[in-house]
Amino acid sequence: MDSRSRFEDLLRVLLDRRAVEEPFDASDEHERFRLYEAALTEGDLVDEVIRAVAEEPDAALQETVFAKLLEAVPGGERQRVLSASSGSPFLDRRASELDLLETLQAKPGLTATEEEAVTEGSDWLQRNLAERALHAPTLEFLSRSGRTKRIRAAAAHRYRELSP
Repeated sequence: MDSRSRFEDLLRVLLDRRAVEEPFDASDEHERFRLYEAALTEGDLVDEVIRAVAEEPDAALQETVFAKLLEAVPGGERQRVLSASSGSPFLDRRASELDLLETLQAKPGLTATEEEAVTEGSDWLQRNLAERALHAPTLEFLSRSGRTKRIRAAAAHRYRELSP
């Protein structure tokens, strides 16, 4: 099966479910992005999305959708998404940071090694940890050590919400 028919199969399923509307211009990368997003919201089309995106001709669109896929699948399935991608360092880092985020968001505090990993992590990691952390010590650390003013402010706000 070629990439065109994989994409067309995914499009046909979404049209049948009325998740996307006709007319649909498959030559427009913005339309394809909306199609991939609609497929991800369906939940049961992850395999079809992975196969279609693996053969997406627009490299930037492919990387963007694979990044969204990494966030959408459980941690144990991320390697399957990475295997289908073209070996992007960005996607490798995003998968690693997602694993770290999921580990740290529920921890009551951070070890020195974890603090270093967060400090060296991307703005995306720090911003998401500030939004999702469940314990005050993690938020207090980010309110002091977050890379940007936005991260520090978000962490401080959540810290105040969680602190008695």
